[in-house]
Amino acid sequence: MKVLDVSIVIDELDKISNKRESEKEQVLTLKKSMDSFIGLESSLKGSGGNAIRAHFAEMQVPLNILLQQFQDKYIETLGSIKDELFSFESREAFLREDFMTNDVQTGLEKVDKMTTDLIEGINDDYVSISDLVPFERINLTDFSSIVEEGKEHIEDTTKKLIQVDKSCVNLIEDAEATLDQLSSFVTKMQTWTKDGVFLSDQEYKELEKFYNESNVMKEIIENAEDLSDVDDNDNYMNQVANMLEMASKTTGVKDVIKNSLGFAVLSSGMLKVIEDGKGNLIIKASAKWKQGSNGKYVCSAK
Repeated sequence: MKVLDVSIVIDELDKISNKRESEKEQVLTLKKSMDSFIGLESSLKGSGGNAIRAHFAEMQVPLNILLQQFQDKYIETLGSIKDELFSFESREAFLREDFMTNDVQTGLEKVDKMTTDLIEGINDDYVSISDLVPFERINLTDFSSIVEEGKEHIEDTTKKLIQVDKSCVNLIEDAEATLDQLSSFVTKMQTWTKDGVFLSDQEYKELEKFYNESNVMKEIIENAEDLSDVDDNDNYMNQVANMLEMASKTTGVKDVIKNSLGFAVLSSGMLKVIEDGKGNLIIKASAKWKQGSNGKYVCSAK
């Protein structure tokens, strides 16, 4: 049975959205702290210091960006659910599927039968005196049409309620799938770092396998193009560009992120190969990835 109290649902969606906005700011603040830490090249020297910086660049930064992107997409999902609800009913609406399909439907049928019986009784009474009083039978067609329209409206409303429910569930399931991926990433990271930030050869192999099989890096880049705000200095395209730069400045034991990022950058269309007219091939940034005069990246071809 579907029950929809629009006002309660909208209020809860707003609360969740506001909470996610607050959490996103906290995650972004953490990201900035990690960026500063990774940039301490002069303070964190040697193989040990470099390994620590690489740990954050190769594991913590991608997870942080992915988490920010999930929060933005989730906030968008909540907005889409609100749109679905408002396209169906007003904020004050309260609907119950069983009430519409049982109580209202039964009520209409009962009214229809009672009215029909009453009119037929009146018609029969008039027939008995029709030789004395001019009489034209009362026609039930208009009333029956109204009742049928009411039944059709109930059926349409019920279908729409079920469809809205289905659409909202699909939106939430998409968000849950991304959350499952994040949870998997976190769980694996906890396993890999249980003995500290210095990973074993086997743990690096597992990390590289996870990146390659999950397409995390490619997803981060594609999400950056979809979610970046050209007016936001911390937009995801800038964050991805910074991640690439940090990866080039750190040298992890196995350079895991460089291998995964290299494949992701090429497969995402972030770069393109063009011919210069002289038979030479040149690698250039795609139209989407262009630096503005302020050095920030903007998605110019969304």
